[in-house]
Amino acid sequence: MGRPPCCDKSNVKRGLWTPEEDAKILAYVSNHGTGNWTLVPKKAGLNRCGKSCRLRWTNYLRPDLKHDGFTPQEEMLIINLHAAIGSRWSLIARRLPGRTDNDVKNYWNTKLRKKLMKMGIDPVTHKPVSQVLSDLGSISTLPNTNNQMNFVNNDSINNTVPAATEPSGSHYSSITVNASANKNTREDQVHSWEHQVR
Repeated sequence: MGRPPCCDKSNVKRGLWTPEEDAKILAYVSNHGTGNWTLVPKKAGLNRCGKSCRLRWTNYLRPDLKHDGFTPQEEMLIINLHAAIGSRWSLIARRLPGRTDNDVKNYWNTKLRKKLMKMGIDPVTHKPVSQVLSDLGSISTLPNTNNQMNFVNNDSINNTVPAATEPSGSHYSSITVNASANKNTREDQVHSWEHQVR
């Protein structure tokens, strides 16, 4: 059995929030603080789900949130943390005061991922695209067995993916991750980093 629903979904308003609704949440939280969000809609006079109220407060209305653009320092921190721990947005957001996990995730997906690709860096591995393509070429030369999948051959890589140049400049060197790092090392880094954040 699952958790009971937080509200009667058929009778709640959905969609865009109005300035009046935002004002009601702000007034309620300033008088009563954050607490049991299932009670907030009724006590604040809102026809919304408690979860919706909590998310509106957490992601948009909290006074400590930054609503301006990301700084170059924040960008580099996001890139470096993503290289170390992957897309664990809430952990990354903890290192960026005033930013939510949703802010960080959206910024990564709309801006930073594309920025890395333009610089010739694979946004998943944080390696130069040319190295990723070379690694794929090495994988394709492995013998095909029942336990291995024969991925692609060098000809199909060269014909389908445009050639990329490796980024130049010393400030890009901190973006790439050591290719020899094994899975255990990465898990140890994540575990160590999580304890530092707490």
